Amino acid sequence: GARPRFSVELSASQNILSSGSVKVELDQEEIDNNANFDSTTNYRFTPTVPGAYRFSGTISLNNTTDGNTNGAKIYKNGTAERTIIADAGGTSSGETISCFLAANGTTDYFELFTFSSTDSD
Repeated sequence: GARPRFSVELSASQNILSSGSVKVELDQEEIDNNANFDSTTNYRFTPTVPGAYRFSGTISLNNTTDGNTNGAKIYKNGTAERTIIADAGGTSSGETISCFLAANGTTDYFELFTFSSTDSD
């Protein structure tokens, strides 16, 4: 069958506390051609076709401060597989993460997380 594709985003701001990594609750689907993205409960992608998938996500944080450490992570099966870290320079910060990861087509799932060393939204 066709390779599952999806494009999702937040419908509203999400508060990010400086207490560690937080799952981004991507709740607005633009594309989900095979109904593999859960945008209501777990906010994750579970492909039903095995293969390598390209994942890309952009995080925009507000209320950050100079020297603040921000970033994004792509998780596979509950474990961080890729991480991007940057120092903020002002009141907002934007990070983009992109990678290819293999999926078995049955049990693997993927999630987007973010983190900040100060409270943000």
